[in-house]
Amino acid sequence: EEKRGEASGQATWKSNDRLTVEAGMRAEMSTISSSGDVDLQKTLTFPKPRLVVSYALDSEDQFRVRLEREVGQLNFRDFVANSSLSTGSVQAGNPDLEPQTAWVGEATYERKFLGSGLITLTWRHSEIQNAVDRVPVFDPNDPTNVFDAPGNIGDGKEDDFIFGLTLPLDRLGIKRAQLKGSGTFRWSDVTDPTTGDMRRISGQHPWDFEWHFSQDVPRYKANWGIDLYNRWTETY
Repeated sequence: EEKRGEASGQATWKSNDRLTVEAGMRAEMSTISSSGDVDLQKTLTFPKPRLVVSYALDSEDQFRVRLEREVGQLNFRDFVANSSLSTGSVQAGNPDLEPQTAWVGEATYERKFLGSGLITLTWRHSEIQNAVDRVPVFDPNDPTNVFDAPGNIGDGKEDDFIFGLTLPLDRLGIKRAQLKGSGTFRWSDVTDPTTGDMRRISGQHPWDFEWHFSQDVPRYKANWGIDLYNRWTETY
């Protein structure tokens, strides 16, 4: 069970039509408790400051810079043990799991074109504390019997490159149609608690993308489209 509360405040300063500064502070407090095979209760408090600076070169081009402390949301499934009879695998629970936190710096370039067209390019860097990943759990009665469990494995880092595109297709001869796409490329490093080697965060996709083509057909009061998503592989 979790009880969560948050208080926040924000101030915005605009010096002219080009420069805008937003500064905010949020304070999050939560009490997490578990019962059953392990009874545990703890209260967590996290301050989450945020600063965003936006600068418009003109009516079409804008730069944004963001600095923020982010706090991850715990997954309740990580608190309890589970097993699979078909595969014989067992995952231990961890009721003492701490939320992952990170200092995040981000730079974004945004350009508008062709009326409703838009392209955004973002580079994001995260300095992670208390990374949530997988840790080994040894059976005290049989050291050769090893399970895995969610756990905090220390500090890490992550870099993301994110793009977004909205492209109207009227000028290409496809009336009342548009193409929308977005994607994220990810690089991360954490220390594996078993081998001591550096590796990617468990379950993280190296990249994801999606494309959506849609077109309105007023004659039939209809809309049709095609959606395309990438395949992906998760490694734990």
